[in-house]
Amino acid sequence: MSQKFQWERDFSKEIENARYSREAGNEGRARVSARRAAGIAAGVYLSQIMPDYKIKGALENLSDLQSHPDIRDNIKELVNIFLIRVDYDHNLPIEADLIEQAINLKNLLLTPEE
Repeated sequence: MSQKFQWERDFSKEIENARYSREAGNEGRARVSARRAAGIAAGVYLSQIMPDYKIKGALENLSDLQSHPDIRDNIKELVNIFLIRVDYDHNLPIEADLIEQAINLKNLLLTPEE
């Protein structure tokens, strides 16, 4: 299977897992899957703009994307949502739908502009 199709399948599977977890009432697990999906998109994008980039784990890919000097501020702000730590009660300190934001990130990074 080509690498292109594999990352798309992996991304879609994580989004599916996130939605399933949310429907089952497990918002924490939904956030983890959404963060993994965002990390997949970040890693693929970084490997496209830097051919020597080795795709890593979700948080590392997201951190690398956020710190890249050529990334637009709006994308860095979006990436920051995935890097915010939960509070003591395992809640995000902001209102954010990580599932939708993961899809937004993928679309911003990996959807060809027309």
